[in-house]
Amino acid sequence: MTGNKLIILLKSFDESEFKEFGKFLNSPYYNSDKAIIKLYDILKKSYPEFNLKDEYKIKIYSLIYPSKKYNDPILRNLFSKTLKLAEDFLCADLLKSKPDYKWLLELRSIGEKRINYFFKKKEEEVSKKIEEYEYKESHYYYLKMMFEDEVRRFRIREKSVYKLKKDNIQEIADNHLYYCVSEFFRLFALMINESKYLSDNKYDFKLMDYLFKYYEENPKIFENEFYIKLYYNIIKLFLTEKEEYLFELIKITKENYRQLSPIDLKNAYVTQNNYCSEMINKGKLQFMKTKLEIYKEIIKNNAQYEGLNYLSHIFYKGVSFLAINLGDLEWAKNFIERYRAELDDFNRQNMYNLVMSDYTLKLGEIDKSLEYLIKVENSDLVYVEEKYILYLKIYFTAEYSESFYSTINNFRAFLKSNKNVTERKQKLDLNFIKFIKKLYDAKMLIKNKIKTDLFILKKEITKNSYMIEKHWLIEKIDELYK
Repeated sequence: MTGNKLIILLKSFDESEFKEFGKFLNSPYYNSDKAIIKLYDILKKSYPEFNLKDEYKIKIYSLIYPSKKYNDPILRNLFSKTLKLAEDFLCADLLKSKPDYKWLLELRSIGEKRINYFFKKKEEEVSKKIEEYEYKESHYYYLKMMFEDEVRRFRIREKSVYKLKKDNIQEIADNHLYYCVSEFFRLFALMINESKYLSDNKYDFKLMDYLFKYYEENPKIFENEFYIKLYYNIIKLFLTEKEEYLFELIKITKENYRQLSPIDLKNAYVTQNNYCSEMINKGKLQFMKTKLEIYKEIIKNNAQYEGLNYLSHIFYKGVSFLAINLGDLEWAKNFIERYRAELDDFNRQNMYNLVMSDYTLKLGEIDKSLEYLIKVENSDLVYVEEKYILYLKIYFTAEYSESFYSTINNFRAFLKSNKNVTERKQKLDLNFIKFIKKLYDAKMLIKNKIKTDLFILKKEITKNSYMIEKHWLIEKIDELYK
């Protein structure tokens, strides 16, 4: 029975949902079939594993219909009806957690009764709730559009006319415009971000040029719509890489962060950080401080959870590595220890060991750094790549030549053979391998009192636009000058 659709769905219910579903089935309004209630009571004893063998169907049938001979189509029909009720329950439960949809449905249902007094009261109530809506996002425009549409429908029904003297169709059109533009801009931003940083997918950006032109030629229409401005600047930053869009994006985020949803805040902050990373990779190392300031702003606004009930291990790594790299060690250590417990169970110890390896390396404690790194398991591609990079930095610092060159070869082979490494990431890592090897070769020559031109190497590293750990490499070159 493990492949039964009802069983599959019920397995996804948490304990609270499963109990509420039982109450739902016992409500005569939703269900009048006592056999379905009996089925729920039988299945309840097996929740949440539902390890029921196929032959158990006969027993279920006999418990529900004790005086009848087993009939498979009847039982299948009972499961099918219960599945439909489970889907109805999820819809009803969603309306409880998403009351904004309920507001519109209430407005329509009362409007269809054509009772002016009741509708006016509900109209005022819903209008106030929409204006108090927590997040001014594209869904806010959608609610306003649908609200105005329901009001207009009522007015036409009430007056039995097709043309109103005082029409709100302009409000519907305006909010429809804001909704469409904001959704297109948001989706364009996500598509650009994914194709640029997360995968090699190619997308067709239909309407983008037209919508940009319309937006730029009609500034007054959008002057008060910060949400649309936010995603406009995100896209322009992606496409042009001009600093002016970064600072405008930072300004919009700071001024409106309380009205942005966790997901939109995440998108704004991730864009800012990715841009800083790109600039750092291109040799504009001053953006490292800007990036750390953005991270601190995220933490200050308690926006680091990105709508989750735990801290992303990628965010934890990014903040820790950057603060360590910049030498802000006291702040870094406080952050590492403060937020360690807030990582998810799967990544908590692994990511802590990884960042502590980097932290102790910065302190010059080679043995401790290796101890932490050895404990890091290769449970994810992120850990594999970061371990290779840290091993190279450790072996470089400790001058473990054999281990250094062996790791160079292994890392290069891994990058070329692993299909899950994106083309962009492969290029960044291979350039790092190329230059850390050149730098180590130069270090060994200097150790053996053989002259080498570090200036040319530093110039090559600075000019290379696809480079990770650029700050660390230049730092090591400067140390060799001393």
